[in-house]
Amino acid sequence: MRYPSNEATTVKPGCRFFNKRQLAEHLNISIYTIDSWVSQKRVPLVKLGSRKVMFNRKEIEKLSKEK
Repeated sequence: MRYPSNEATTVKPGCRFFNKRQLAEHLNISIYTIDSWVSQKRVPLVKLGSRKVMFNRKEIEKLSKEK
């Protein structure tokens, strides 16, 4: 799997979803950790087609507050 360069991505304040890179930056973890969590079903996601996944910002923030 190939990921884009280390270019920073920004999350607009009104945005309801994170992509993998944005979520990794938000949680300060690697994209590979996100992939691992997805395969272990440890993180809620929304599938868009067969390959693209997005992560609901409110659900992620709720999970991070619980831990």
